[in-house]
Amino acid sequence: PPPSPGSAPTRGGAGLVVLLVFDQLPSWALDKYGAALHPDGLFRGGARRGVWIERVSFPYAGTYTAPGHAAIATGKPPRESGVASNQRWDRGRGAVIPAVDDGNSAVFGHPGAFASPSVLRADAVADVLRRASAGRARVVSLSLKDRAAVLMGGHRPAIAGWYDATVPGCT
Repeated sequence: PPPSPGSAPTRGGAGLVVLLVFDQLPSWALDKYGAALHPDGLFRGGARRGVWIERVSFPYAGTYTAPGHAAIATGKPPRESGVASNQRWDRGRGAVIPAVDDGNSAVFGHPGAFASPSVLRADAVADVLRRASAGRARVVSLSLKDRAAVLMGGHRPAIAGWYDATVPGCT
């Protein structure tokens, strides 16, 4: 039988781990409208067969996207994850830059753009899985935003990809 909501599997290793984050989707919306969804669909079927955690609270004030994704991926608040906001001040460049812009790791297909998880000061779930599997785990992190894909993929994902409407061919 599937685990009950909020519980974790206790036997054997996982063959596949999927972490889905639906930004801006409150659990109350699923409570209110969930009955209209297919019982074996993504939300209701996934909640029944996987781990469902409701009513999560964050022990910090600023619930911006980047710190939230870092908290989900690492289990750490911003002061421990190293991600305090969606943007940060880069003294060397004298500019406010995206949280994941390291000024060094080029983004494929987007000249002059940079992104890496170097700002993360804590291991993500993906990092722990890779270590526990002796490097056999393959991490693919996909999102609509760079900060979500980069931070949730941990320190060394095989792929971190996101949608970018400014790149020709993405629209």
